[in-house]
Amino acid sequence: MRLRFGAMDPPVAAGEAKPAHPIRRFFRKIGPAGPVALIVTAMPAVGTLVLLGFASRVWPWLRGHGWVGVAVFIVIFAVLNGFALMTTYANSLLAGWTFKFAVGLPTVLASLAGAAMIGYALTARIVGHRVQDVIAEHPRWEIVRQALIGGSTLRSFAIVTLLRLSPLLPFETTNAVLAMCGVRPLPYFAGTIVGIAPRVAAVVWAASTMHELTLERAPHPLTLVAGLAITAASLLVVTIVARHALHRACAVPAPAPSPSVPPQV
Repeated sequence: MRLRFGAMDPPVAAGEAKPAHPIRRFFRKIGPAGPVALIVTAMPAVGTLVLLGFASRVWPWLRGHGWVGVAVFIVIFAVLNGFALMTTYANSLLAGWTFKFAVGLPTVLASLAGAAMIGYALTARIVGHRVQDVIAEHPRWEIVRQALIGGSTLRSFAIVTLLRLSPLLPFETTNAVLAMCGVRPLPYFAGTIVGIAPRVAAVVWAASTMHELTLERAPHPLTLVAGLAITAASLLVVTIVARHALHRACAVPAPAPSPSVPPQV
């Protein structure tokens, strides 16, 4: 008896192309979304390495020009972070070292607010509705998307804030993912500012107390532990919300009791 390992495969007619693998079909449907996510994840590290060579020349000019230097910092780093050419860690360190905490914190938040909206607009322009269309083809995915970001503005704001709280989720990648999934601009903007404020404040404050500017300074171990805890808690809440939405959507309603028929006399 000969074993035919391909016996379970569906027959393919002569001249007919074999159906593409589901993963390949998925990436074809989402178009440029995959490359965009890869680029915005990898490029900030490259830009940060470039900044290492220019930081010693940049910060004296920024500090020496007062509020003009602040405005220049906001515009330049809004563009760099918006185009995923710089990490928020390097941005925050340079602002804390240059302007100290009182001025550095609002300066960084203003630049990241601009960067978030630039990243949102770019992703929406390049990717469009492709990812949302693919999600809509899978009812369970669409249920989760609507539960997380398709409800009220307050609910979407809370979810975005939770995701932004984690220092382990890259700022630029999160910009792209939220834009691809169709988060509305208002909760996206407000949730971004509130969510990134704690970690940005910690880095700016640490940089303002440094005696020598170095972007290679390792974070305190407690900072890493806190980051892991915040990430785990945020993802846990998001998972609970998603599972609750799926459970509620997939619940089978109990059949209505049939009306009793009075006996005929």
